[in-house]
Amino acid sequence: EPVLLTDDELAEVWAGQKYRQSTYLPEYKIYPTKRGEMVRSKSEVFLADMFYEMGIPYRYEQIVKTKDGKVYAPDFTLWDKKRRREVYHEHFGLVDDPDYRRDRFLKKIDEYRKSGIFFGNNLMATFEGEGSVLDMNEIRTMFERALL
Repeated sequence: EPVLLTDDELAEVWAGQKYRQSTYLPEYKIYPTKRGEMVRSKSEVFLADMFYEMGIPYRYEQIVKTKDGKVYAPDFTLWDKKRRREVYHEHFGLVDDPDYRRDRFLKKIDEYRKSGIFFGNNLMATFEGEGSVLDMNEIRTMFERALL
């Protein structure tokens, strides 16, 4: 007889599994989170700590291979307890920079879409630019509604 796990038990199993993490430019991972890992920006610290405090299991920069074989590492891979699936979160922190928009944002979103990872389904994003800061209350509400 199969063993049926509760949503919380399955989330614990997922959170405890080893995963392939990006090894790209480790020297830029200089900001510690409450969970003890090192991330690349203060905004990623805020996000990681928020996921941790909210009880949303996450993996930082887990490797994802797209259908055409390209390798990406979304900032966060989150576990959606209700739907029992992975959801990807990207934080785009330099949206004012045209090269960043073209090379990082637009190309990445297009590759994700071709692989079945898209907004409104299993991709969430936050954005920052010159003069705009993260509204953590608003972002917390967004993730509560989507994942809790």
